[in-house]
Amino acid sequence: MLQKLKVCLLSVSVLALGFVGMGCGSSSDEGAGSVERPFEPARQTAVWSFNQTKFDGVQTTFTADWVGTKNIAGKEYGRLQAGSFGDPLPPEGTEVWIDWKENEVTFGGGEVYFPVAGVNAPGTPLVSGTTDAPVTIDLNPPLGVPQTFQATGSATLGDGTDPNNPYAVDAEVTYTLVETDVTVETSVGDVAGCRHFTGSASAYGMDFEGDAWYHPTLGMVAGHINWPEPNGTTLDLLGIQDFAEGGPDTGDIQAVGVIGPGSAPFKLDTYDVNGELDADKDRHAKMLLEIRWADDEMARSDTPPAAVVEFGTLWGFFPFQLVQSPISIFHPEENGKGYNYWVTLVDEAAKNESFNGIAYHITVSPADYASSKMRVTARILYRKAPAE
Repeated sequence: MLQKLKVCLLSVSVLALGFVGMGCGSSSDEGAGSVERPFEPARQTAVWSFNQTKFDGVQTTFTADWVGTKNIAGKEYGRLQAGSFGDPLPPEGTEVWIDWKENEVTFGGGEVYFPVAGVNAPGTPLVSGTTDAPVTIDLNPPLGVPQTFQATGSATLGDGTDPNNPYAVDAEVTYTLVETDVTVETSVGDVAGCRHFTGSASAYGMDFEGDAWYHPTLGMVAGHINWPEPNGTTLDLLGIQDFAEGGPDTGDIQAVGVIGPGSAPFKLDTYDVNGELDADKDRHAKMLLEIRWADDEMARSDTPPAAVVEFGTLWGFFPFQLVQSPISIFHPEENGKGYNYWVTLVDEAAKNESFNGIAYHITVSPADYASSKMRVTARILYRKAPAE
């Protein structure tokens, strides 16, 4: 039984890590410095949040973000972690080592963190391995044309004391771009402009299959893999938070998320970037907010969002007015589809506050009468307080 588990983990990791590697957003800086620009998360600073439905029907959430670099055979790869890697609990999830460019991902290896009795201790890798040669995945291949490659390498199971370590990994992987410019339903609402891929891997007499929906700027927004049995694992996008540095003395932060009946508020706060009150009270912060019903039909209605909105600092609040608009600034790929958005821009400072620095925030909570989910997207551009 344990040997079968070892083989399954080594095999499915090749396919699973490949699909996770597709979930890395744009690194474009076009339009940086303007508050009114599309939502394009910066690759090295963004954190993706996903809903996950496990094989047994249990739903959980996890995050994915970049945590540094790793050198393999003289080539530098980015480290992308997906799972639960925060203190104080031991990590559980996957770390992949990839080199990401706009339309391709090169995979060099990775680790899976999951405790299995008798194999590995909590907090140590269950499986860790590298490929014999870098494996490149084309994210914009010809439509309907299967892409096949052989992924070979070696992997260590557990703490390395198993005399069979390292294990040889040899899997044939096939993936196909089956649809372009499709709209997929996610927890953060319908996401338009996606590419739909199907994929499969065969190794050790077993077959693994999966689907992934990839957005060129948001990354992977939904996916499914048929392992573990009987129902496999499904994930979809819950939100993205990006705390980028706008410049030497500026902050440029943004987030997209979903609120609904009984949910926690959406909040974008300059304090959360570094856990510091470092925003300048004397120079204006630009704060842009956009709300859209997550449901497709409601998004095409004139019904205002059932949301309670607040723009403010630690001590005060700024006036605002939500205005209905048929145009999305943050999500231009949706324009022309009949959706309505409620938007507002606040351009204010807090000169009357007694000390500097401060924090600026946007908070959006579901109203008590809210009966449907709403997607919220926001950005704050601000100046850092002068050093004392």
